[in-house]
Amino acid sequence: MSKVPDYMKRVVGWDRTTTQVGERKEEFQHLEGHRIQLEGISQQYKDLNTQYKALSATRLELSQQMQQLFRQGETVVNFLRTGVRTRYGLDSEQLIAFDLVPTSRRAKPIRKAKQPVVPVPVPEPAK
Repeated sequence: MSKVPDYMKRVVGWDRTTTQVGERKEEFQHLEGHRIQLEGISQQYKDLNTQYKALSATRLELSQQMQQLFRQGETVVNFLRTGVRTRYGLDSEQLIAFDLVPTSRRAKPIRKAKQPVVPVPVPEPAK
């Protein structure tokens, strides 16, 4: 069972009101113009709601297509960039033309051996 949004419940309430006022035209002749106005508003709202739902579905489909194309584009650009790096080398200045950052091959720094931690004696409190 699909959940009906709160605003559509209100629109259904509008329809009930116009129906009840329409069934009692003799009693509510002075409200007939407003009843007709509310019927028109209700119908316009329902039409716009239908259009909105259709556009939302289309938007979701477009979003999924865009995500798929984006993934494909990223895959292809990564392939091309790998080919460029292979051709020119990782540290070539020509990589800049392809928005790639050249990496320099520096030797890794030698880490010094850690000295063992000597526990510090804690003095006893004076009595």
